[in-house]
Amino acid sequence: MYFIKIVFWISLFIIIYSYVLYGALVWLLIICRNFFFGKRSKVFNKEFSPTVSLVIATYNEESII
Repeated sequence: MYFIKIVFWISLFIIIYSYVLYGALVWLLIICRNFFFGKRSKVFNKEFSPTVSLVIATYNEESII
């Protein structure tokens, strides 16, 4: 019976951590980073456009693609 209680509480912690605690931890780390290092400036280079490749695995589909 003791083993079942341990498994239950560990499972419950994993579920709560996934939905609540992970987000709170990330939010807290962002707040700490902004406090110690200041906010980052958002500089966007409008001239930069990355290249994109699309890979499709097909066999004998030249006419359809």
